[in-house]
Amino acid sequence: MWYDKDKKKWLSTCSKRFYSDLAGKRLVYLSPIRNEDAGGSLLRVLKYYQRGYRIPLNSFGAVLARLLFSVRNRNDMTEEEMASVITALLVEVDPAGFIDHAAYLPERIEEEL
Repeated sequence: MWYDKDKKKWLSTCSKRFYSDLAGKRLVYLSPIRNEDAGGSLLRVLKYYQRGYRIPLNSFGAVLARLLFSVRNRNDMTEEEMASVITALLVEVDPAGFIDHAAYLPERIEEEL
């Protein structure tokens, strides 16, 4: 969906497969060319997965690639440090969903106990 300033109205388009994917509860990632927050698509996958949708591996791989491509790995970064950076990116995209929900970051709850 987008707003066309010249026509002064909202427009939209969808894939020919949209309705069959919707009926099959299938998430298909189209790797759009746009500026998006790193991790935003991954969080949407998580949200819809919790609602019973499934995602083909090639689409899931593309979502992960979008996130990982935004993290410039240096040779001196450990796996733990990389995990910390990725977690911070995800929290930045949806701070309310992560900070207060034990299902997402249970170690924060354990630290408070």
